[in-house]
Amino acid sequence: MAASAQDCTTQISLKRCLDQILKQTLKQTLAGLSRVLPGRKAVAVLVEPTIQPATLKILHRAANTFSGTGGIKFSVLSRQLSTTGLRALYLRYGALLVTGGYRDTVTLLPIRLLPVAAVDPLLDPMAMWGWHNVIEALSPCTPARLKESGTTFGVLIRGLMSVGLSKCYIFGTGPSLNKAADMDFKDGYRIICNTICKDRDLVRKLQPHILVAGDALYHFSDTKHAQAFLTDVELRMEECNFAFCYPAIFDAFVTNRLARFKDRLIPIPFGKRFDPIGCQLAKEIWMLGFDGRKSTDKLFWTNSTQHSYPEFVEEMRVEYPAFYNHFVPSDKPSAYFESVHGDALDQAMTIAEQNGWSFTLLSPSTSPALAKRRVAYRGIESAI
Repeated sequence: MAASAQDCTTQISLKRCLDQILKQTLKQTLAGLSRVLPGRKAVAVLVEPTIQPATLKILHRAANTFSGTGGIKFSVLSRQLSTTGLRALYLRYGALLVTGGYRDTVTLLPIRLLPVAAVDPLLDPMAMWGWHNVIEALSPCTPARLKESGTTFGVLIRGLMSVGLSKCYIFGTGPSLNKAADMDFKDGYRIICNTICKDRDLVRKLQPHILVAGDALYHFSDTKHAQAFLTDVELRMEECNFAFCYPAIFDAFVTNRLARFKDRLIPIPFGKRFDPIGCQLAKEIWMLGFDGRKSTDKLFWTNSTQHSYPEFVEEMRVEYPAFYNHFVPSDKPSAYFESVHGDALDQAMTIAEQNGWSFTLLSPSTSPALAKRRVAYRGIESAI
């Protein structure tokens, strides 16, 4: 009996081992197959037939806008697929974008081996990032591209530093940015953020060296807000000789849209922060347009209407409620502001100050971190 029991145990262990080997072999075979099957640059956007017409329209618009990026074609499939039909998608598509109930089907083999992202604007706070995650999976910002952009960035920084300026001005989009019209910033390097490029006169006055932007929904999407931003970026890049820095995940989209300026497009890998760009140029960092958030402000904070697109923000709020419900919830609308302008930023700035950098505001801020820094106007300091 003992021998029989031992034999049984051995057989069970052997069966488990074989099952694992078969599963691993299947995965490897399917992964290899995915690399040679046609349609690897095709992406299916799975939508249930019961989806709201307005949401379906948003998804079609996004699919049309992103198609062509990195050679990728997005197709919206608005139908109810069986389990067999879902599995068959593996043979036709290189990635999947899912909405509604389809968000719960991505564990099926073999489709779970594909890049998958949830992009339901009603349910997924990071829906717009999902489109870019799939683009990055199928048309990645390659090591060669990052090396090239790193070289470009290095040449840019060395060239600017050779001028020998002692200050770096960083401009945000808060209402205090309107003061810039009466100031002279020629004694420092100049970095502008986000939608400042809307103001042609200010950009021409500042002659910025660098533009930075980094949000999928606001800056790199199909929304009217992002499209207005990209149009103004293109116009300003025609008129001024600045570099555009942005997260590398958006590189395929940006280089597709702004191809003729590729030598001035600099993707930054995740893990790299934008603010230290200023710190690489000078020890004195001066900031304007970083007003913070007042208790009466709506959504994230108030921007200067001359340097942003408030007429398009409400449309984004209606189209992508999950994004706003997550980042600016009605019961604590200041949560995001406090997280990005709170202790972590304060600690980073304190460490920089201990190592010789200084941070000066040209207008007061309610930011927990920035409110601890000195405020000056034309070099005349004010007590905070």
